[in-house]
Amino acid sequence: MARKVWVTDWEMQCCGEPFEVGSRVTWTTFEASTAAKQEFAELFGPEGAQVTDIEAHHGPLHDDQPTRAQTTGTVTAIKAVYWPRGLRHGESGYPVTGRATLEPRISADGWEPEEEAGPSFHGYIVDLASS
Repeated sequence: MARKVWVTDWEMQCCGEPFEVGSRVTWTTFEASTAAKQEFAELFGPEGAQVTDIEAHHGPLHDDQPTRAQTTGTVTAIKAVYWPRGLRHGESGYPVTGRATLEPRISADGWEPEEEAGPSFHGYIVDLASS
C-alpha cells in the first residue's frame, strides 16, 4: 500500500536521516487524523488531501492521531513545501489557505534553499511505496 507522508523541516533537522528517491526508509509515523487531513487539503491542495501519515520523533500533531509502530517503504517522490513568510492562520502556524507551493526534489536533508524575501521551507510530502 502506498503512503503519502508529511515530514516537517524541524523534525528532519533535529533527528532525521537524509533520504532520496529510491531510498528504503523506516520511520515512526502517526496516521493522519481527520483534522490533519482536512488541514493539509486546505493548505496544500490536492496533494495535501492525499497525506496518509505524519513522520514524527516527538509525538503526534493532533491528540486524535493513533501511533503506527513503524512504516517501512521505498521513497518514490519528494516535494519540498514552502509558504510565504508572515502568512499564518490559527495557532498551528500553518500558512494562509492555498498559499503553499510544492517543489519536486530528488533528495532531502531538512535544509532547503530560501531567499530572504522569498517563501520559507517547512517540510516535505514524501511518496512511500510499501515493501
